[in-house]
Amino acid sequence: MGYCDDNTWLSEFSSGRKDFPLLFDINHNPKPAYDAVVGF
Repeated sequence: MGYCDDNTWLSEFSSGRKDFPLLFDINHNPKPAYDAVVGF
C-alpha cells in the first residue's frame, strides 16, 4: 500500500488531486519520476 496512485493513504483525504507524488500511476505503470529515481 502506498506505492501507486490507486491505493494510498493520500487518497483518503479530499484534496481533489488525482496525480499523487508516487512512482506508479493507478494502472501500476511507472511515472516519469520512476526513471529519474532508478537512474540516480
